[in-house]
Amino acid sequence: RQMCIRDSINAEYGDVYKIIMKKMEERSSVSTIHYFPVKKSDSSTEINNEPSKTHTDTGILTLIMCASVPGLQVQDRSKDENTFIEVEKLVKPREHIFCIIGRKTELMSNVKPSVFTPTTHRVLLPFGVERYSLLFFMDVPI
Repeated sequence: RQMCIRDSINAEYGDVYKIIMKKMEERSSVSTIHYFPVKKSDSSTEINNEPSKTHTDTGILTLIMCASVPGLQVQDRSKDENTFIEVEKLVKPREHIFCIIGRKTELMSNVKPSVFTPTTHRVLLPFGVERYSLLFFMDVPI
């Protein structure tokens, strides 16, 4: 009989695995975000609107369905902290999912420095552009 991954993990970790899965189910959520179009003011010299400022997520991970209106940008760690990659321009909208690593992965790691580094990201849109995002947040209480 072939065992699926879930059965293998359950056999190895038993009740601990069940407790973690239950907590993840309790602390996980699906959310939609509507970024309304913002008008550029006459005095503004900016060419883009930043409706979601540069940040890291607090949970374990966030799954983001790639939107038809690109806007999600991820910090390029190989360069300076002001360099971002427009990741949704590299994939097919509504077909790919992007995974954002949250801050709790660092807390849960017993390896220092952590092999899991939170993903610094933001949403940057041209003025007057509307965007919808579909997200799945996974978290556990620590």
